[in-house]
Amino acid sequence: MTVLAPASRRPGMEGVFWRFWLASTTAKTGLALTLVALPLVALTVLGASTVQVAMLAAAGQLAWLLLRLPASAPPSRPELQLAPRCSDPARQS
Repeated sequence: MTVLAPASRRPGMEGVFWRFWLASTTAKTGLALTLVALPLVALTVLGASTVQVAMLAAAGQLAWLLLRLPASAPPSRPELQLAPRCSDPARQS
């Protein structure tokens, strides 16, 4: 039976990965909590109506529709294809 040696590791990469993972997890958790908590706070504390809560939830998604969706559409010229790949890869879910 052959025992394989462990794969070589790049020094210092473990800390970089865990910092990235923690930052990404924190950002996504905060976004999810905001999507849930903001309409609930508007409903309970401010006494908003159902229509107002729905408009608040829609306004939260409006920035994604107006900014992110057109930026991620594939451009026709090859020299412009780098821009969508570089724009905020952490927010892609």
